Amino acid sequence: MICAGVVLVLSFVLFSERDFERMFSPIGENELSFESLMDVDLRERTQREGGRGKFSRALEGIAEGHGLSAREAEVFRYLAMGRGSDYIADKLQVSWNTARTHTHNVYVKLGVHSRQELIDLVDEAVRK
Repeated sequence: MICAGVVLVLSFVLFSERDFERMFSPIGENELSFESLMDVDLRERTQREGGRGKFSRALEGIAEGHGLSAREAEVFRYLAMGRGSDYIADKLQVSWNTARTHTHNVYVKLGVHSRQELIDLVDEAVRK
């Protein structure tokens, strides 16, 4: 355990943030980034579970029940997965300000004031 801590501290001392980004970025055109691999894993798992899992059904139910637009529903999905405005803006190919506006609209329509309240709302819906 101590060795792992020492390695972790040394890696933060020896490597810059740019170095860490390069380590997790694809080298060539045919390689997937770490984030892409995570998205692929999620899609494959969803397909194995019969198309739509409890999580997807819960998100759709909440989105429909609270009158979210199609774009707001997309933003809601990313927020429920713990993603922030930078990630959402990149994935949806919109400006950061647009992503923030959609996030604000989602919060207002769902009646939540924090990411934790949003996640609690989703957790409750998944359990039902």
